[in-house]
Amino acid sequence: MGIKEKLGVIGYIIKVTFGYLLKYPRTLLPFVIIAVFNILSLFTLYLAPLYPFNKILGPPIIRFWGIRFLHYPYNFILLPSLFSKAKNFLINPLISSIMIAVCVGMIYHYYLGQEPSFSRALNKALRKYVHLLLVMVIMTVLIYLIARFMPYIFNKIFPDWKGVGFLSFVVLFFITVGIEALFAYAFLAIMIGGKNILGALKESLVFSSGLFFITYMLVLIPRLFDLAIAILARKQLYFMDKFIPDITLLIIVIGILVAIFSDGLVYSLISNLYILRKKAKDFSKKM
Repeated sequence: MGIKEKLGVIGYIIKVTFGYLLKYPRTLLPFVIIAVFNILSLFTLYLAPLYPFNKILGPPIIRFWGIRFLHYPYNFILLPSLFSKAKNFLINPLISSIMIAVCVGMIYHYYLGQEPSFSRALNKALRKYVHLLLVMVIMTVLIYLIARFMPYIFNKIFPDWKGVGFLSFVVLFFITVGIEALFAYAFLAIMIGGKNILGALKESLVFSSGLFFITYMLVLIPRLFDLAIAILARKQLYFMDKFIPDITLLIIVIGILVAIFSDGLVYSLISNLYILRKKAKDFSKKM
């Protein structure tokens, strides 16, 4: 398949996906639920300096970062890091893994000629929870390990360059998109194909590698909105100094709201690609 044909497929999948979402906007409900959990975790961390939250969150903050980060304005300097950890290591594995599968299930209902049903998709996702959780954990650990070592590698290569931090940040973003492109189909293989964790990972890698450019672009396009927010967040200290420290909270909340649409688009796009590609082979099994 040439580049022109690949771009044609990308355009077609985008058109189909937007048509579906305009008809069934409730498919984004799982990502609204993720956003609610993220906001709850954010405000819990925001209240860490206050009683009774300081009884639980205070000791680890003091131990790892110091007591000053329980006081204004230093608590806002630490807040994005704490929220990122809560999101990546709690919300994503425990909540997002299920909600992504629910989105997939609702889109699959449509292709079966049924009304997309949140409750039926959730019921099936809960039965597959362990496998879905493991997929998310694997993706998270891979990204975490790369994020840990990449700045060290880039600082070794460009020891005296002031822009090395931003370069490492941008490269990590594109690598993260690649990891998601490789593993995201595992959620579909579990929900639609009934695969276990190993079978799902294998199918995701095989399916994605055969359509890697198309998949990568379908993931990349929505993730550019997340990149814009991440670049904004890198200016946190500037905005704190220019305005008020509390603006950090606003930036994080904007990122959470943008993620409703970026996450929803990513998994709606790849679901449509996966299902349309598989449709001719085996599309008779009901949920």
